[in-house]
Amino acid sequence: MPLGKNNGQKARLVQNDQYELENRNNQRGNAYSGITIGQLVPEDISEDENLDFPESSHNRNHDNNSDYGLENITEPGNRSDKISNYQKKRLKEPSGTGYLTRASTIIKKGFDGLIENQNVSENSGKTRMIHLNSQESNKALKYVSNYVTTAKYNFFTFIPKFLLEQFSKYANVFFLFTSCIQQIPGVTPTSRYTTLFPLLVVLFATAVKEMIEDFKRHSSDREVNTSIAKVVRNGVLISVLWKDIEVGDIVRLDNKDPFPADLILLSSSEPEGLCYIETSNLDGETNLKIKQSRTETSNLITVDSISKLVGFINSELPNDNLYNYEGVLISRGGVLGNVALPLDPSQLLLRGAVLRNTDWIFGVVVSTGHETKLMRSASAAPIKQTTVEKMTNKQIAFLFIILLVLAVFSASGNYIFLRNKSSKLDYLYIPSSVSVVQFVKNILTFIILYNNLIPISLMVTMEIVKFWQAQLINSDLDMFDEKTGTPALARSSSLVEELGQVGFIFSDKTGTLTCNIMEFKMCSIAGDIFAETVDPSKKAKVVNGKTVGQFDFEALVQKIKSSDDKSDLYQFFEHMATCHTVIPESVDNSTSKFEYQASSPDEGALVKGAAGLGFIFTVITLIF
Repeated sequence: MPLGKNNGQKARLVQNDQYELENRNNQRGNAYSGITIGQLVPEDISEDENLDFPESSHNRNHDNNSDYGLENITEPGNRSDKISNYQKKRLKEPSGTGYLTRASTIIKKGFDGLIENQNVSENSGKTRMIHLNSQESNKALKYVSNYVTTAKYNFFTFIPKFLLEQFSKYANVFFLFTSCIQQIPGVTPTSRYTTLFPLLVVLFATAVKEMIEDFKRHSSDREVNTSIAKVVRNGVLISVLWKDIEVGDIVRLDNKDPFPADLILLSSSEPEGLCYIETSNLDGETNLKIKQSRTETSNLITVDSISKLVGFINSELPNDNLYNYEGVLISRGGVLGNVALPLDPSQLLLRGAVLRNTDWIFGVVVSTGHETKLMRSASAAPIKQTTVEKMTNKQIAFLFIILLVLAVFSASGNYIFLRNKSSKLDYLYIPSSVSVVQFVKNILTFIILYNNLIPISLMVTMEIVKFWQAQLINSDLDMFDEKTGTPALARSSSLVEELGQVGFIFSDKTGTLTCNIMEFKMCSIAGDIFAETVDPSKKAKVVNGKTVGQFDFEALVQKIKSSDDKSDLYQFFEHMATCHTVIPESVDNSTSKFEYQASSPDEGALVKGAAGLGFIFTVITLIF
């Protein structure tokens, strides 16, 4: 029943539970503390609230069996700042794990804010409020757009970033130094542009290559940002571009659609609000993962019912933790009534994942653009150097030392020559002594004369070879995937030679070195072995009164037909057909033909194997 004014008691929290929760949050380093959660008792709801907590509204996946309530939940701008005396005492304590953890968290966030290079929203606080079906309210909170760029450069950053990267190479630094000293009158024995012009040609050729590759990245970003998604706005399902999706939008996605932003699953075409997602773009795992909506929202399967959602989601702030999420969906009347629904990672759908084996889902956007977990976990691209470049830098540094030694020896020889021969060459204007300034100038002159020791054509030749190798990779038929029609794609020619430097490969074999296709081929039941195909030398036969060898599946079917439901055979296949998380789907509304949607190929193979032997899994009646 609703808890509120009729109880005649003030809102309070069970202090022991709150203390335990604070410790748990501190140990996790979790900044999510804008909602007070504790053991729900009749005094836990403030007098101005009238929230109905159904029996099923607790978090099914939490580590304990307690229900969760909320204290003083209000609209943004009107949130109550009341805290208990116990909480005030805890906050004033100058020592303890909680205090130190909070302090370290604040310091860490401060440094993260200084080095963060992505756009962030202006919504401040420890949680963010996301309104449902209220676009104007969410716009007022100034969340970031869903526009994403992965390009290396833009119009303003190309020149500084490009020059910084190029002059991290020792060869370019050396030739820039040589070009500079060639501009000094009385030092250079050559033209002022002898080294400068070739250096500019090298930089120009490299810049053209970088622009071509970055243009491809911009094109890829444009393709992603202009993808079409279906969004419920003003009670109508409309099509919008990905870049125009906003926080709080309710999105409808179909099978094989990628998620355009971080979503909270509301409902799906599957029973109990289940859906399957593929996260290979996030963690490399090809096995499907199961997500499940809250039971209370799983029945919102039409645009009309979805558009009647009224309330907001109190969500954690954007972070890079792919495997954790905390939030609460607060319904203020509407189709759900007054209810608070805790949210956890089982409802979170991350940008970068793909919907699989599910006809459709509805989900509400909680993070967009560079605030999604995928983008926040992606660090800024560093300036990468290949093994060849590192080796080249070392050798150029070694050659420069040799060149410097030669220049010093030559300048010293010039000094000795002038000191000994100047008096005999009086017809020439040669000073009898050399000053320190002149000695340094002589060293610089000899550096210019000997600069060909380091070939300026080396770097441009390497860039041309890398670019050509990338084109060969892109057109290599041996790297073409015929099943998906996908060719190899070298996204950057700067690192292609690293493919030849691989010395070790660490990999799990399932799905990486194998196709990960599972089929039911053989089983052993109560000591008897049954196989789909039996080798003639292994066929079952009687030896000394005992049956040894293997039976084929035809013999297995006959044994099943002649056995009762208490037999080992019957119970074996009954367990195969029921102990799993597979979802059956009828083929053309048939009552005997089904397709099975499995989160792993192992489960799918076992259920299909049982169905082939007469134990057909047809329907799910209860999921918990």
